[in-house]
Amino acid sequence: MDDGGGPQWSKLNTTYQAAFFDDQPPLYPWPNLLRSSGLSRVCKPREAMWKYALEGLGMVQGDRVLDVGCGTGVWLDRLKKHFGIRGIGVDISKSSLKTAVSKSSPELGFLCGDGPHLPFTEGYFDVVVSLDVLEHVEDQKGCLREMTRVLKPGGSFFLWTLNRAQRYTWNWWLDKIGIDIYDRVAHDPMLLPDVSKVRDLLDNSGMVVNRLVPFNSFFTLAMDEAIMLIVSAFDKLGLFETEGWLSRNLGKGFLATVDLFSRSALPFLSWLDRPWTRRGYSNGVLVIARRNADRAVGLRNCDSFEEQFGAGIPAGSISNNFSLRLTRCEDEWADSKLQGVATWMKK
Repeated sequence: MDDGGGPQWSKLNTTYQAAFFDDQPPLYPWPNLLRSSGLSRVCKPREAMWKYALEGLGMVQGDRVLDVGCGTGVWLDRLKKHFGIRGIGVDISKSSLKTAVSKSSPELGFLCGDGPHLPFTEGYFDVVVSLDVLEHVEDQKGCLREMTRVLKPGGSFFLWTLNRAQRYTWNWWLDKIGIDIYDRVAHDPMLLPDVSKVRDLLDNSGMVVNRLVPFNSFFTLAMDEAIMLIVSAFDKLGLFETEGWLSRNLGKGFLATVDLFSRSALPFLSWLDRPWTRRGYSNGVLVIARRNADRAVGLRNCDSFEEQFGAGIPAGSISNNFSLRLTRCEDEWADSKLQGVATWMKK
């Protein structure tokens, strides 16, 4: 894992990443249907695993949730629908954020920013979620440090990232036969996270790692990829852009089918993957951790934020460098979101 002082890989430069995801945002089948269904529908085995793990966090209505690398806001919207959370999404892609604002629940907030520079006060969020993000970040230590910093004592951290240990996995074999598994999703193999170092960094940041689950080794990943090939074909046909009766009902049927298959097949596919996962070999890894209240120092109750900074600043609000971070986006639209998010955080 890069510690911020190693070689700078242009593919993982923030400007490159932002441009890449402006042009190629994450692909979801019938995203509007997924938003409205919450987590009652999953579209591949990996999502089924995420659903069960997310439900195990014990999120309740009104919890403050931060989604780092939120993209177009689909997952944050689904969490809002399923748990009734109050959420903020952060992403470097302005195009994706505009989609998030236009398509997501108006009760959610979205900001332009990056993981190593989160513009929130310490200990504000009940839950921090980050899915498929860490492997895109140059300063991975800084990103983990920031995501855990903004968690309140006892808060939950839900991280899905790629795994450097991929020997003999589905993607390892694809790479060996010359199929591109990196450039198409803006990955640099040199910066795939080392799971043991991720755990050490979390331990040193006052976190207690509860679960570390290698997943998507061979059969589960092959099934995820097969489903996404079908989704990609539907996308090329323009089925996700239309709101007609045919497209909507086709979407409902497709999501119901892959949901049923993903949930029912997950235990068997995971069992087939055990020769890899028992050795720690997988394409990805799920990390679930909690902030240790005993080791958290220097934190104040976010409900008394005004006592520290004055009544003119919203309780638990953003830190003073927030406007600077928005200015770096060089986008008037991003700056206009400041007031809306400040209002959200007063609630």
